[in-house]
Amino acid sequence: MPKKSEKKEQLKQPKQPLTAYNLFAQSIRNKLNSTEKLSSKETQKQWKQADKKTQMKFTKEAAKLKIEYQRELAQYLTKKPEEAHKFTTFGGIRSPSSKNKNEKQNEKRSKKDANKKKKPLTAYMLFAQEKRPEVRQNYPQSKVPEQGVILGKMWNSLSIEQKQNYKNIAKNIANQSNSNSITNDTDHSDSDHHQ
Repeated sequence: MPKKSEKKEQLKQPKQPLTAYNLFAQSIRNKLNSTEKLSSKETQKQWKQADKKTQMKFTKEAAKLKIEYQRELAQYLTKKPEEAHKFTTFGGIRSPSSKNKNEKQNEKRSKKDANKKKKPLTAYMLFAQEKRPEVRQNYPQSKVPEQGVILGKMWNSLSIEQKQNYKNIAKNIANQSNSNSITNDTDHSDSDHHQ
């Protein structure tokens, strides 16, 4: 039976190496007293003002850390090849991969319910739908955002009674939509019982 002191050495994923700037910032923070603080803006300013020799010192150190990280990562992945899919090559460094923007958007789209009914149009949207062709005709050079501004101004210039007409139409459409979805739901539930 192995002794407690002979615990299995856990294989840990190597940490990303620090960049030249991070090493510079770390050295500045180490020089400060515990009561002194330095903002990141001030650190960035000092980095930009540092001479080439100083910047090169930290760049060389960062390059050494990068090489060491790559070596450690290669060892890690040879012992844990099942972890390789978590890494991608980025700028010569294998770094933990994350889903890119398109994958995240596609995931969101696929999660949306295809049968989910759309919300009924609002009074303003009904008005805009009706008046947009007129705006396009009167302002042929205008782009969609500009047309939206024009439509908004037109909507705001309507009287309360005119707006109320559109609100009534929108309400009727919403009620119709709700009653249709209720009958569709009961139709589906009835058909389930008859099968």
